[in-house]
Amino acid sequence: MNLLEIRQLSVGFGQDPTSDALHGVELTIPLGGTTGLVGESGSGKTLTAYSILKLLDPAACIRGGRILYHGSGAPKDLLLMPEREMRSIRGQQISIVFQEAMSALNPVLKCGFQVEEVIRAHRRAGTREMEELVLDTLRRVGLEDPRRVYRSYPFELSGGQVQRVLIAQAIILSPKLVIADEPTTALDVRTQQKIMELFQQINQELGCSILFISHDLALVRTLCSEVAVMKNGAIVEQGSTTQVFSHPQHPYTRGLLHCRPPLYQKVSKLQTLGDFGENVDGLIHTVPRLITTEELLERRNLLTNSETLLEVEGLDVYYKKSGQSWFAASPGLHAVKGVSFSIREGEALGLVGESGSGKSSIGRSIVQLIRAQKGSIRFKGEQLNGPRGRMKYFRKEIQMVFQDPFSSLNPRQRIGRAIVEPMEIHRLYGSDAERHEHACELLRIVGLEPDHFNRYPHQFSGGQRQRICIARALAVGPRLLICDEAVSALDISVQAQVLNLLKELQSLYGLSYLFISHDLSVVHFIADQIIVLKDGAIVETGSSEELVQSPQNPYTRALLEAAPK
Repeated sequence: MNLLEIRQLSVGFGQDPTSDALHGVELTIPLGGTTGLVGESGSGKTLTAYSILKLLDPAACIRGGRILYHGSGAPKDLLLMPEREMRSIRGQQISIVFQEAMSALNPVLKCGFQVEEVIRAHRRAGTREMEELVLDTLRRVGLEDPRRVYRSYPFELSGGQVQRVLIAQAIILSPKLVIADEPTTALDVRTQQKIMELFQQINQELGCSILFISHDLALVRTLCSEVAVMKNGAIVEQGSTTQVFSHPQHPYTRGLLHCRPPLYQKVSKLQTLGDFGENVDGLIHTVPRLITTEELLERRNLLTNSETLLEVEGLDVYYKKSGQSWFAASPGLHAVKGVSFSIREGEALGLVGESGSGKSSIGRSIVQLIRAQKGSIRFKGEQLNGPRGRMKYFRKEIQMVFQDPFSSLNPRQRIGRAIVEPMEIHRLYGSDAERHEHACELLRIVGLEPDHFNRYPHQFSGGQRQRICIARALAVGPRLLICDEAVSALDISVQAQVLNLLKELQSLYGLSYLFISHDLSVVHFIADQIIVLKDGAIVETGSSEELVQSPQNPYTRALLEAAPK
């Protein structure tokens, strides 16, 4: 028996029906079942979810279709339901866990109050009764100190904790359907694993149906019994998870399955969607070539004979605790604890760990965005930090690519100008014409077109914006590129393109990388050496192939086990 049936749903944003965002979408969600909806950004997954709850933008136009909800009694078409009746269903019978956890909660309201709002909207309950129900639900979703979370603001919690608060908000009234819209995006692998286990527990204990939306087929495999694959606003393949994963019929599905970096193999280049034929019966055009043992040894010998570029010794970083005075004697939170490592010319060093392990603090302290309280950072033998630090002389040789490409770019500045500006600051090239020509060449190198020069960031996809950020970083001719979770929020297929690009740029320019990520499979592909961080300290280090194949530390083994397969 089905709980929800979507029939021939079409949604557009203009007068021309040929440019509709959704085209005749057909999807069924069984009662008590788990259904995955998979596709890239812009494929229509979130729009489908919002259509179910009638949360569409006012500019959206429903061209046709039906959404039949078998809640109780005769099935009802949600698209024809009056808003007053729809409000009684939202949150109580059908709830949603939104994609961006921090944006989904009000930053100036405490978490407990925001979860209570769901109860207030649908039931009459006393203050004490609501508080006990919220605390019990927070406990149920695995928050160890529910009373502290109840009294905390969202910004006082970690990403995984905020995600659990959202899940508590979604299940507090025991709905019949929970829609989870990319609930694990940008979370580290162990937190991601815990969230997936939580959804399995919710499905079993509450008996509710789950529509799990993701761009990652490996995650869907762990949770869902049914899966539908979406591309350009239409369902291109659907069936049981076992069937779709074992025998994918559509080339797009095969592409999504094969774009993720393999965890236990070292390949020279990742497959992308362009490597798969458009014909359903088409075969894979290229097979990823495994790097041989001889090639790994040759690479290792080359790096051993290279000059040391960056040396970090005994690095300590502290942060003041919430509410703590800057003049307090206590040093505060010890985020990075005595970390030491080096990077050679042309080497890629991976820095892996969970959220809060100190990865980003190390990257930011190298470029002096934050101050390290202890330790030394040397580049080409010159001290970068401290009172006599010479960072200003090496600013152009060390560049950083941040996690969120949209926040990294000025929304009111054309992307060509964003690339030219660093050249002007460092007085590179003789004229504006030369700088313009170099910026266009960089756009070509990162896979964009020169005529994109005068466009704004909002006119590009997430993957294209990250390419722009890479082009901007390359504009001043750096020797070291620090990539801080630079691909974590990208679609699997776009992630593969950006990782391939970074490999090509390393070969083209002889770049060195400090590659920061929570994803061991990504780091294994890009890095020569890997450092594993836990609670600000190094717990294991080694070559990427040795660390993945024979991890020595229990924490490293736990990270490998938690990685989506």
